[in-house]
Amino acid sequence: MNMRKRFLIILLVLVVSCVPLLSLLYIDVHVNHICTGTECRVCEHIEAAVQTINHFKNLFIQSILILVAVLMTAYLCVVREIVYRSGDTLITLKVELLN
Repeated sequence: MNMRKRFLIILLVLVVSCVPLLSLLYIDVHVNHICTGTECRVCEHIEAAVQTINHFKNLFIQSILILVAVLMTAYLCVVREIVYRSGDTLITLKVELLN
């Protein structure tokens, strides 16, 4: 079961990472197409690909912000632990060892 989950996670990562690359490829191939007018399907697809890339960009920025918030919280927890631990004196440490 563990290998199956690992395989599914790797497959999901590959699919999610291929979506923006395929969108960029589609835009690159069809950017100089012969437009048929106001309701051109290729233009609509190019716009959808641009929106997909913008959504992934926003998700990337949000994930970076969440990562920074988590790292800051972890750093503050470590600093708090160091500050509270430094309040111990040799006598209190000896009493704790004798108990």
